[in-house]
Amino acid sequence: MRRKRLLHYLRLVIVLVVGVLVGSVIGGIYYINQTGVNDHWRGRIAQELENIGVIADFESLRIEPTRGLVAGGVRVYADESREDILATLEHLVIDVDKTKLMRGILRVNKVSLKKAEISLPIDPDDPEGPRVIMNDLRGDMLLPDRNTVEARSVSGLVAGIELEMDARIWSKHLTGRQPKPLKEVRVARIKLIARIIQEIQHWHWPQGEPPLLQLYLEGNVDNPDSARLDFTLTANELERDGVVLKDVRISGDYKNKMVTLDEIKLSDGAGRISAKADFHPATRSGRFEADSSLHVQMLARKLFGLDILTQITFSRPPKIHCTGSIVLDEHFKPDVQVTGHAEIDNFTCLGVPFTKLTTDVSSHGYDLFLTDLKASHAQGELEGRVLLKDETVRFEAESTLPPAAYLAFIRDSPIEKALDQAEFHSTSKVHITAQGTINRSNFTEWAASGHADFRHFSYKEVPMHQLSGQFDMTNLRSKFSDIEANLDYSDYWLRRRHGGPASARATVDSITIDRTEQTVRLKNIRTTAWPAPIVKLFASRVAKHIETYRFHRPPHLVADGTFGLKKGDARTNFRIDARSPGSMNYDFLGKPLTLQRLRGRVRIRHDRVEVTGLSFHTFQGPASGSITVRTNQKTPSYQGEFQWSRLHLKDIGQLYKFNNAERGLLTGRLDFTGQGNNMRMFNGKGSLGLERGNLFSVPMLGPISPLIGGVLGKRNPTNQQAEDASCTFLIRKGVVLSNDFLATTRSLKFTGEGTIDLQQKEIDLLVRMNARGLFSVLSLPLRPFMGLFQFKGTGPVMTPRWRTVIFTNPARGKKDPIFRKPPKARVVPE
Repeated sequence: MRRKRLLHYLRLVIVLVVGVLVGSVIGGIYYINQTGVNDHWRGRIAQELENIGVIADFESLRIEPTRGLVAGGVRVYADESREDILATLEHLVIDVDKTKLMRGILRVNKVSLKKAEISLPIDPDDPEGPRVIMNDLRGDMLLPDRNTVEARSVSGLVAGIELEMDARIWSKHLTGRQPKPLKEVRVARIKLIARIIQEIQHWHWPQGEPPLLQLYLEGNVDNPDSARLDFTLTANELERDGVVLKDVRISGDYKNKMVTLDEIKLSDGAGRISAKADFHPATRSGRFEADSSLHVQMLARKLFGLDILTQITFSRPPKIHCTGSIVLDEHFKPDVQVTGHAEIDNFTCLGVPFTKLTTDVSSHGYDLFLTDLKASHAQGELEGRVLLKDETVRFEAESTLPPAAYLAFIRDSPIEKALDQAEFHSTSKVHITAQGTINRSNFTEWAASGHADFRHFSYKEVPMHQLSGQFDMTNLRSKFSDIEANLDYSDYWLRRRHGGPASARATVDSITIDRTEQTVRLKNIRTTAWPAPIVKLFASRVAKHIETYRFHRPPHLVADGTFGLKKGDARTNFRIDARSPGSMNYDFLGKPLTLQRLRGRVRIRHDRVEVTGLSFHTFQGPASGSITVRTNQKTPSYQGEFQWSRLHLKDIGQLYKFNNAERGLLTGRLDFTGQGNNMRMFNGKGSLGLERGNLFSVPMLGPISPLIGGVLGKRNPTNQQAEDASCTFLIRKGVVLSNDFLATTRSLKFTGEGTIDLQQKEIDLLVRMNARGLFSVLSLPLRPFMGLFQFKGTGPVMTPRWRTVIFTNPARGKKDPIFRKPPKARVVPE
């Protein structure tokens, strides 16, 4: 009984003691929280934190049953001077060693962050300036001993990036005074941090999917070079200035003052990159190696502000394998050096489409060196090397690209205009080897030299099998030398008409085109070719006149001279020496005159074409002369002179339709002027002689024969050969005038005068005949001039009407040749 009562009292005492203790603890905690831990304990805790290198103070310190010591209004300083505030925290949970605390010893085991926010000024000297904000910080900082600090599972948001970090650092002097960093080191650190924060602010990511940065730091503070930082940055998607990067992963480490990126992988939607690199922050320099199919042109422009390869438009990103280095200046502008290999499919360069390009690449900043360059085009290939340095592009190339591929370099230049007059076909081929320079800022400023070979094309509608030669060109002056041309005559109209070779070879010592002086200088052209197509290459308007000289076979030509490129340029002076063993047609008096064994010199000037030293054979006789054609008029005018000897009347009759012209030889001369085909503008003078010919076989005199026969009866002498027939004449407005026609046979004498209208082809002639002598008896009935007769002819040349008229006294009276004694009559057998 007593025992039970004793146990009852004992339980009551224990409950009362525990209640008092609990109430005392709760009351003490309440009192402390209401009044705050005294300054002594706050000072000791601050000192304990300082012993591990955290210089801090706080406005309040309280005890929470579930959390322990909680410091409020925490300020963290850069050093013991407590001048530069590194961070401010609303509260900080401090875990102390309670067993030692009961013995009066304060030992901090751990500092915990839970939903903490830290605001760090980028520049400690400017606490009101830009700051780094860390949100929702969680994690523990363990203090296993006075020389070691460990961070475990620290996480939060830094500048919007999700951060996960673990760390372990130690030092024998962790609690000692740390020296203040040098000013230049602090400035460099501030600039680096500011640049990083500024760069982060340019990037965006989807809501709720921030990038993740994982860090692990380990090192001895006494030996910073031994510190190691491992990091991994991953992101599903990042965007800046319209550039979207996906599946980003960057991992590496920092040790020995070197940042090493072991893995860089990302995608821009068009391609991917796999790379590795290292970077030395102190020197802001690094190296890299990469395999990329990214759209580097767009990325360089939007991310780094670099306009690279602006002349190229990609349909798909290039494939690049490269190694290189990068150096950032104090403004973090990159200076990049790259070597590697590139492949590009289906792209355009300066508006020209290509199917493929491969090249070895070496670049430094804006300078670029391409070697073993091979580019494929639907119509050709390009091989060579290119150096882009400063504002100059130097190149060496061998190309079979079509001429259109070079348009960007000759835009708005005379060469472009010349190229517009060239026509290339599916069978055309171009082969060029060249070296030269191009102004990087102005592609129309360039210089090139080399060798060119063009095949199966036409220029100014002149077809060519081949054109080749050396060249030395700038945008202002071009010189071509050792030129060989093979002209295609297979469809030339003169060949179709007369036959002949299907091609012609021409050689030229040089052609110089000076666009400043606006001249073309040709030196020593040698060929056996139809001349008009050659002249057409340089002077189309003159070539139209040259076409009037219709060679049956190509003549041998030697040419030399200058063409002015301006209309009416007085410097035009081009000489052609022609020699043709074959035949040529030239329209004369409305009929195609055939010339053989022609020789002559043609000189082309700005306003005329001069033909001098002309000699040829026609109608089986020799002829010579000269002619000048004025080409600077709407209707060309001409002037010239010809002389001929013993031309066969029969051949002339066949050409000009003198159907009964059977014999006779003509000798004469003609000086003339004219304009176009207008016979009324044809004027001239000359002389004409006939020997051993039947005078009356000429159509306009033929109808007079019956009249003479009627007068002379059976003794008609009109079939006798004229021993001599001659006249001089004038031509006025296409009308031939003569008043001294004189012809003799063995028994008769004839004189004549009158006109022949070459346009209307009509005559108005008066012919007198002296039949005295042997035939005078027969003529006695005719009066008043015994033995003298007169005939009048009018009408068309080919069918004139002749009649006998009364004999009239000639204008010269008795001095007229008709009154001279005729030769002794002889009967000529029929």
